[in-house]
This record gives sequence, C-alpha cells and structure tokens, in this order.
Amino acid sequence: MGGNVGDPLVWFRTAATAFAAMLDELLAAPLYRTEAISSLSQPPYLNTVLVGVTRHPAADLLAVGKALEHAAGRRLGLRHGPRPLDVDLLLYDDVVTAGSELRLPHPRLR
Repeated sequence: MGGNVGDPLVWFRTAATAFAAMLDELLAAPLYRTEAISSLSQPPYLNTVLVGVTRHPAADLLAVGKALEHAAGRRLGLRHGPRPLDVDLLLYDDVVTAGSELRLPHPRLR
C-alpha cells in the first residue's frame, strides 16, 4: 500500500482492518518513504506491505483494495499521479496470471 496525499496512515489502518477480516496470520511491514516515480511534482509516498494467509480468491482481495482506494478518494486520473491510497496485490502464492484487471506477480515487483 502507498499514499502521498491527505493522511495515508489513516487509510493504511482502515485497509489493514478490512484485510484482517480476510487474511489470517496478518503481518505488516514497517512504514517506509519513497520518492514518487513520476514526471509530476508530488510529495514522497508512505508505504507498507501486508502479508497473510487466505482462502479468498485473489480477485476478491483486489476488489477490496480497489473499494478502499475509492473510499479514500482515489479517482481515475493521471497515471502515477498523487493519491491518498494505492493498494496493489503483489503476490498470491505461486499464481501467475496476466488478466486485464489482475496481473500476478505484480508486473513492477522487484
């Protein structure tokens, strides 16, 4: 998860609560800051990663993430633009998929 406008930490807590209902053994990485990778001038991002065990399909997790982004005020707009919350599904077990909505592993995972 990441965010660089408003109060991303509030949204991280909201997202963690929502995902806790879907993920067992939920762990959160320490918070860290990264510079925005964009040609647009914007503040740095606050980031974290959640890890857990689930029986829910990856598509359900992604749908919750997108609903959380919308609730935080994120709207479709400039690619790589500022946002209050960005939720990406990075990995889901050893699943590899390249659908239009869901790509696993995340294409920019390093």
